Amino acid sequence: MVPDLISYSASISACEKGEKWKHAMRLLAILHDSRLVLDATAYNATISACSKCSQWQQALGILKLMQNSDVALDTISYSTAIGAFGKGDPWEKALGLLGLMRKACVVANVIAYNAAITACEAAEQWQQALALLEAMGRDDVEPTVISYSAAIAAVCACGKGNAWQKAFGLLGVMWKDEVPANIITYNGAISACEDGEHWWHALGLLELMGKHA
Repeated sequence: MVPDLISYSASISACEKGEKWKHAMRLLAILHDSRLVLDATAYNATISACSKCSQWQQALGILKLMQNSDVALDTISYSTAIGAFGKGDPWEKALGLLGLMRKACVVANVIAYNAAITACEAAEQWQQALALLEAMGRDDVEPTVISYSAAIAAVCACGKGNAWQKAFGLLGVMWKDEVPANIITYNGAISACEDGEHWWHALGLLELMGKHA
């Protein structure tokens, strides 16, 4: 009995869930060398396995392999690959992939934007994180609590004295847009108050957290 495309794709997905990116890569190589006609599913699952382990070089390599094999890159392909840059190195490539999505007329969804913002957060690129939040509005993509929390964390990481003002500004936008803040959001904003020595604002946020518990 010879394994088919479904067999291999399911096995790659299992490796992806187990974060076994090397095993996923091996299976994809076997599948790629077979005579089976591949769609984006197996490639995307392998990219996801690499992304979960921050293997961005491998993720980019699979994107290139898809292009060379005339397999169309979709929203999942790009957004999952952007997620590989979650540790911030190199964050420029994450933004580059987001730009390529637009150029290829592939819809950039909230997952792609959140992944890019998270990459900027990890690299302490707060200006880029805020610019991405603005870009989401222009592209009619609604920011989530993940979007705002990552941007607030990026602002706090810059270590500037006015970080608390930017953090509170983002909190204000969240409340205006009725996006519920979580503990990560509040902790980020409280951290900004600590760096700016605005302890009274930190206490105010603690009280607000208690009311929303």
